[in-house]
Amino acid sequence: MGISTSTHSSLPCEMDKTTHTIIIQNLRNIMSEHQRARNNDLFLLFTYWELTGCAKENDEYYMISKRMAFTPMFTQPSSILRARRHLQNTLGELLPTDPYVARRRKIREEQFRKFYAENKELIKQYEEYVYGI
Repeated sequence: MGISTSTHSSLPCEMDKTTHTIIIQNLRNIMSEHQRARNNDLFLLFTYWELTGCAKENDEYYMISKRMAFTPMFTQPSSILRARRHLQNTLGELLPTDPYVARRRKIREEQFRKFYAENKELIKQYEEYVYGI
């Protein structure tokens, strides 16, 4: 299985099921070959972009992306990281190999869950303000 190069959407928030499936498969390939990608999100992002043909060493876009972590032609960082979280947290695949990273991610997840459980009214007000719900 190879890396698919057609994973970017026209808008950052767009991601259909096919795109998500392609990103997940690309992540499986990368994280199987590069254990460092399981523990380091920046390494994962730049490896993903490089292997999908979006960025190459000494390429102008690559250098810009290292500073900005975003260009329209790339699969969005949020899409890649959301798919990585789904792969590791929901599917339980290709978990971090560094115990410190695994523990830190688990602690953050627990902190977010606790915050959202304790602040339901605040979150509801925010959603009403932002989304008009």
